[in-house]
Amino acid sequence: MFWHDCFGMEVLVILMIAVFSLLGTNDELGTKWERIDENINGNVYYLDYESIRKRDNGIYFWYLADYLTPTSSGYFSVKIYNLADCYDFRYKHIGFLAYKEPMGMGAADNSQTSSQYTDWQYPAPESIFNKILQEICDAHN
Repeated sequence: MFWHDCFGMEVLVILMIAVFSLLGTNDELGTKWERIDENINGNVYYLDYESIRKRDNGIYFWYLADYLTPTSSGYFSVKIYNLADCYDFRYKHIGFLAYKEPMGMGAADNSQTSSQYTDWQYPAPESIFNKILQEICDAHN
């Protein structure tokens, strides 16, 4: 892929985060969030199946966390961009967009990308993240 070869994955991720934060709502993007599960706190997690992209080093995807009550920073939802490694069943957060409205609506109030990504995380059995990773790996392996 031209962008990956010339500029590296970091630039591509930063551009994707910028586009998502500038465009705003799900309706404007045409994103179809599919519900994965709800935790004991009433927070609901969604996956954007259309965002899933398989690359040499793993599978990239977006998920959305929709909070029943706002976080301490006042966010009702976040969209998180991730890298999945299905072989070792682990994932990394690459960037996120935080919203003051539910379901990632409105303009992103905060965003962040990591130039070195986060450390690999291994989901606990029976956790929502385990379910999300299982969905990703089943769909693309």
